[in-house]
Amino acid sequence: MPTADNIVVGGARVFIGPASAAGSAFTDSVAANQYFVTGTNLLATESVVQGYNSGGTATRGLAGYSTSAFKEVGFTTEGIDLSFEPEFSDVEVDQLLDSAILFKTKQKVTFKTSLAEATLQNLARAIGQLDTEGVAGGNPGIVTSDATWGDTAGDTRTLGIRGGSLGDFPQERGIVAVANGPRVTGKTTERVFEAYRAISVESVGVAVKRNEVTSFPVSFRCLPGTNGRYMTIADRVYG
Repeated sequence: MPTADNIVVGGARVFIGPASAAGSAFTDSVAANQYFVTGTNLLATESVVQGYNSGGTATRGLAGYSTSAFKEVGFTTEGIDLSFEPEFSDVEVDQLLDSAILFKTKQKVTFKTSLAEATLQNLARAIGQLDTEGVAGGNPGIVTSDATWGDTAGDTRTLGIRGGSLGDFPQERGIVAVANGPRVTGKTTERVFEAYRAISVESVGVAVKRNEVTSFPVSFRCLPGTNGRYMTIADRVYG
């Protein structure tokens, strides 16, 4: 029978990290404990996705990933939008006025959102550049003038926009989005979207205007892993 508990509303928290060609299925090693907590990393203003067990020890919650490498993109607008676009061809025969059979010839999976926090890290993710950070003299995507950026006047943080060279492959990323799941009385639920290989493929406009918020709309083309799986969507109960 119909139940209002299955009506899902609300936005999602979005995390971006390394791609996983294996495309492992979602696993949660400690189902009774909260899955997403705030951690620390080079980008101190960002949260990382990290599981923990009953003793507080960090553990993997996503199969095939080093979860501490997944960083939260911060505020988003317009939620997330997943689209699945199959293409079919048909076989027509003389004895039927319609097609006799349809068979799939192509499939496209897209993950869209709009990044409302106009950081260089989010810009790098939106335009397919490296978003790792390090001090000057290394080889990161984003270069800071020193290890404690922001404490001194004259500190800089620089994103070099690289066009690449002939034969380069696009930057692949993994995406994790956490939204509300169908409700369970007395419990807390979440729906976890785990995309294994995602590439920013569409044009990104960066507007700096008097009466508009600077944000980065981004569309990721999702690719299948070696097992043919694009992503896993899991409903989870905790707490």
